[in-house]
Amino acid sequence: MTPLATARPFCSTPERDVWLRQKVERSVSFLLHSVDRNALEAVILTGSTARGEASVLPVPGGFRLLGDLEFLVIARAPFDWPRLRRQMTMLSHRATREIGAAGREAVIEYGPAGRVYLHRNIRPCIFAYDLRTHGQVVWGPLDILSDIAPFKVGDIPPEDALNLLMNRLIESLLDSRRAPLHPPYGTVKFILEAAGSALACAGGHVSCYRERGKSFDDLLQVEPTLASALSDLGDFRCWLEAAIACKLEPSSRRLADLQHALSLSQCARWGRELWLWQVRRWLGDMPDFNEALEIYVRRESVVLRLKGWAKFFRHPLRPQGTLAWPRLARLVPQSSPQTLTYAAALWLLAGLTGTGGPDWQEQVRRLFPVRCEALGAEQLVDAIGGLWTWLIRNN
Repeated sequence: MTPLATARPFCSTPERDVWLRQKVERSVSFLLHSVDRNALEAVILTGSTARGEASVLPVPGGFRLLGDLEFLVIARAPFDWPRLRRQMTMLSHRATREIGAAGREAVIEYGPAGRVYLHRNIRPCIFAYDLRTHGQVVWGPLDILSDIAPFKVGDIPPEDALNLLMNRLIESLLDSRRAPLHPPYGTVKFILEAAGSALACAGGHVSCYRERGKSFDDLLQVEPTLASALSDLGDFRCWLEAAIACKLEPSSRRLADLQHALSLSQCARWGRELWLWQVRRWLGDMPDFNEALEIYVRRESVVLRLKGWAKFFRHPLRPQGTLAWPRLARLVPQSSPQTLTYAAALWLLAGLTGTGGPDWQEQVRRLFPVRCEALGAEQLVDAIGGLWTWLIRNN
């Protein structure tokens, strides 16, 4: 195996860290033996594993990593971008199968980028801040992350915080339909990122999960509207602490407690309340959810809207049903595909949890970028989840 260029711990428990370090080393070796090393600049470990907060669950016969083992693979220019994307996707599947026991122990993901992404294309956002601050270079020049221009947490746009919240809400929705090996972990992620999105929206992003409980309490003291926006605030704080403990040192008991206590309806309600609080803080006070959603959808500049649609149209693997021209003629002037998908997901969650009113399915179909007139509620979940996954991976 290729020795790692870092000795920092990956999780809080020594025995689990030894197991995970072997997975990281094998994943790096697998990549370096599968591609021409001269075609690479660096391999960077990202996510909670890089921050030393990986969630490693004891299971019969060993351990399992909850969440993905994520690497940013910096390719040396020039390169064929479509080919590189396909190659990294294929290697991710192979590594997951061979090193992660087909996902039973770990899911491994190699995300490609060029060095120009670091020093020119990357913009202030939560991912960029965490990458520059906590990313671990496991192969290549150790100073490569200094290519990212420094910025403060206050430079992270409120929209990025909203996107984080929406991503976790949609994951919770998909978890309710799927049968993953450990579905309660989605609840852990939702609670952690719900609090994290509020902090980021207020200009106080906190990377490390272990610090979010206190930081959220501090935010409540200076943002009284947040306390009034959240129903069952005491329960939210209680389960935030439980989620932090479970993230840092997961156990089957802790996961089960969270799963039994928090339903999709409860998570959706907190998500909707935090979404409305963030939109009001960002775009100005507005009386209700419906008005806030319409303002949110239409707030994008023409440049951002057209850029989103151009990327959508040009992609060779665009989802089926996206070129319904009467629908597009109506949607293109409104917002980008990603924002419309988020808005449709909010209506879908409201409808499935009993707060959407009698016309919620009509509202979903009105906003969703893909033709969906004939789809029922469960099919709408699959359609929105599929397009969201595609948009996030190609963003």
